Amino acid sequence: AARRPAAGHPPRGCSSLRRTAEERESKQDAMAPAVYLCSCVFVKPEKDAEEGTQEEAAPLMAAELGIAAPTHLEDKKPVARPAAGFLTELSHAWDIFKGVLCIFMVWSHVDLTLTTGTDQLYTHVGHTVGNVASGMCFLGFMISYGYSCHFAYLTNSKNRPASEQFFRMMRSACLPIMGAWMCAFAWAFMFFKLPITWTTAISIFTFYNVFGNGPDFILSFTTTLLLSYTWHKWMNAGLDSKNSWKQGLTVAIMLLGPLLLTQFVVQNCTGERKYIMFFLECNIRDAWTCNLPALPHLFNFNLGVLLARLSAREDKKLKEGQESFINSPLMLAGIAGVLFTMAVPLFSAWSFNYGNLTVETKWGPVIRGFSGGPSPLWLLGNLFWLFMLFIASVLAARVAMAYKSFCWVTDTMEHLGANVLLYLVMSDMMLAGLYSGRFDMHPAGAGVFTAGMMVAIRFVHYLGQSSRK
Repeated sequence: AARRPAAGHPPRGCSSLRRTAEERESKQDAMAPAVYLCSCVFVKPEKDAEEGTQEEAAPLMAAELGIAAPTHLEDKKPVARPAAGFLTELSHAWDIFKGVLCIFMVWSHVDLTLTTGTDQLYTHVGHTVGNVASGMCFLGFMISYGYSCHFAYLTNSKNRPASEQFFRMMRSACLPIMGAWMCAFAWAFMFFKLPITWTTAISIFTFYNVFGNGPDFILSFTTTLLLSYTWHKWMNAGLDSKNSWKQGLTVAIMLLGPLLLTQFVVQNCTGERKYIMFFLECNIRDAWTCNLPALPHLFNFNLGVLLARLSAREDKKLKEGQESFINSPLMLAGIAGVLFTMAVPLFSAWSFNYGNLTVETKWGPVIRGFSGGPSPLWLLGNLFWLFMLFIASVLAARVAMAYKSFCWVTDTMEHLGANVLLYLVMSDMMLAGLYSGRFDMHPAGAGVFTAGMMVAIRFVHYLGQSSRK
């Protein structure tokens, strides 16, 4: 039997998938003269990774082991199976998608910390990076998180006990909380130079004060997961119903419900009422409060859940040899056309700063967050470019499967996407300590600085990955 991959590190990336067939053929040829007296292979299934996107890749593990078949089985007809699998291809595409967003997110934070406000707003590079990061990153991460959580926590295809499923969900929900604490402490003590006292520490632990530009961003993922897990049985029952009207009603509640909540704005969120901002929009707010309420952004999370269900259904069709709309360029162009139409109001506000966008258009207000946001036009308007980026990610994954020289690009993006929380938290903490009050860097130079930061974080990742215990 061939050597098994290292525990805890399943093979990922286009190169590992492309090698599967070649390794299987070469190993069978190399072992042809061998005489098998006894051949036993015991493979213990590895624990699932935290991220739900790796669960779709589980069927590929047997092929990756490269086990040569015993001679008495060589006459049997192999079972038909897709070369890579539609869900596996999407898993790689989602990681590429998140990797690109991770670069823009970190780059925009470098701009905010180390460049002047004038360069951020009035240079082509600074303005583009800031608007792309503000418009696409948080919403894109939320969609991909909903997609992953559907397979990992909101459905139980592995038939795990309810207690184990709940423990896995809570473990995943706690990771963003830990990351938010680390970012808040870094910004409070290194950037704002607040006194290191128990009062300050308690206000951070309880999130009464949210310091920096990372904690509220990260906490929204925990909030959306916990809320969705609360009603996931009802949601699954509605989506799995044989009655089409129940399915339609469930989808409408999942998508239209959060959009309607954008119209429910709490007037005063000062004092002890500031915790409301973690869930709903507010008008009057205190300093150091959350800027991105979770309930309206359930629209993006639920959209990811529905995309996961749609992907599983289309994967089943493809395995059964049926036609799927994913292979229809006309259908994809139609979807892009609808999303482009919904994005027109947001396009009209491109000249503004998307970071704290509040602008009135002839179609209605476009508001990102902070006071009175997000607005429906903001949530809907960003879907077009997110859709186009995901299509580009799928195409990149397919190109890398065909051209080995392109693999290093997609593998790098996949690494960033698979470890996005690490890169966001580490870069946020580094920037909190790098601020000196001087803004000598140009946004283009900030891009080079971003690459250097990511190389440093990659080295930290390597140290943790290669540690002995």
